Amino acid sequence: MVNEQNEELLEQYLSLKKSFTKLHKLAISGADYNLNNAEILMIMKLEPDRELTLSKLSEVTGFSNTMVTFTVDSLEEKGLIRRIRGNDRRIYYAKLTEKGKEKYLELREKMRNKISDAFDKLKPEEKEQFSRCVETISALLDKIT
Repeated sequence: MVNEQNEELLEQYLSLKKSFTKLHKLAISGADYNLNNAEILMIMKLEPDRELTLSKLSEVTGFSNTMVTFTVDSLEEKGLIRRIRGNDRRIYYAKLTEKGKEKYLELREKMRNKISDAFDKLKPEEKEQFSRCVETISALLDKIT
């Protein structure tokens, strides 16, 4: 049974997660007009030199298996992702191509700039407060995980 204090912490955690999700959506919105948000998210989850099974991509993106397959197909057609058959012939991996790695770096830079622009709206003391809070939250999460 969840006690009252833990319930409050859970609600605050979910609120914080929602806020970071909004910030992430702001960062990827309109980042590249040749890619939709699902494609951008998938590229960012793959990162250079990382390969994931399609089921793992479903897990890390929160997309259904059907959506992952559709998005991988689209990215493969654009030359950004390559599908690799695993040792178990039923399992496929997705990996960024060289063109995909370049797109990843480009998107990452655009996202960093958008987030930086968002932080520019904060006063210096708000930035300091934000930094301290994130450090504290990170330390606490490290402690419990």
